[in-house]
This record gives sequence, structure tokens and C-alpha cells, in this order.
Amino acid sequence: SYLATGGRVVSIGTPIADVHNVRVDNTAGARALAAHLIDLGHREVGVLAGPANVGSTKERLEGLRQVIDAAGGTLHVRHGAATRDDAYGGTAAMLAAHPGITALVGSADQMAMGAMAWLRDQGRQVPADVSVAGFNDIDVARDLTPALTTVRLPLHKMGEAALTLALEEQEAGGAH
Repeated sequence: SYLATGGRVVSIGTPIADVHNVRVDNTAGARALAAHLIDLGHREVGVLAGPANVGSTKERLEGLRQVIDAAGGTLHVRHGAATRDDAYGGTAAMLAAHPGITALVGSADQMAMGAMAWLRDQGRQVPADVSVAGFNDIDVARDLTPALTTVRLPLHKMGEAALTLALEEQEAGGAH
């Protein structure tokens, strides 16, 4: 096998195999974002979420739900593909079903971007009419107007940590 011949595997994000893993605390990041939304006065929050079986999506929803529920708010969740286009259509469906929503969260920035595009196309102002937030702080998000509120993941540091783990294991002869 690859590992038996000296290959090294380190995963980044939710582990899907029994290998070394570099992770972030998605739940804590989601709690911090939810607290920010609550502080701004939001009580009805919609989430355009990726697939329900993805670990990071579950963790982010859990963190959002903990804080929103504790504040007496309501979290509306729509699962779909983790894409801009799916979130664009999902925003229409979410707001048709729950017109009282004042904040939308994409479980990834590209989903938040889809929500912002749909709102703009409907003549709705962000954040005056609906606040929008995301996760990951992807590079393209910095070019949005208005700027996207996003939970920053240390993506470069995660990559460096994974490389370090792989190289350390190789130097140690795999004796971990």
C-alpha cells in the first residue's frame, strides 16, 4: 500500500480516514458569528447550508443553533449544494418560506455570495434589508461590495501544519 511503501497522508478538515488530521473549531467560530448577529438584533436567521452529512456543516449549524436558540431566536436551515448558484435559488426559497428572516448565513462564503447576488437582483440592500455572513474568508470575498462578514479560517496555517505533520512523520520513519 501507499503507506507501507513510505507514503504519508495528512487530512485537512473533517477526518474521513484514520490519518493525521488538521482541524479548526467550526462550532466555536459559528457561536462567535451567531453572537455577533444576536448583538446586532437578529432573531430570525436563515442558513444556506451545504450537505447535511458534511462534518464542518454539522459543526457550524450546531454552533449557530446553540447561540440563536439561547437568545430565543429561530434558525431556519436549507441544505443544498455548497455552491453560489444553489444558494442563489435557495435564498429565494428561504425568504419565500420565512419572510421574517433578517440575516442569512452561508455555511461557506460562496453560498453567502449567492445570497448577496439574489438579494441585489431583487433590489434588496445588504445589510440594510438583510444581513449576510459566511465562513472561510475565501480570497474572492474581499472584492465584494458591501464587504462580506465571514468567519476566517487560517487556511494557509492549516496547510503548513499538515505539511509539517507529514514531514515530521517521514523523518521519524513513520513510528507514530
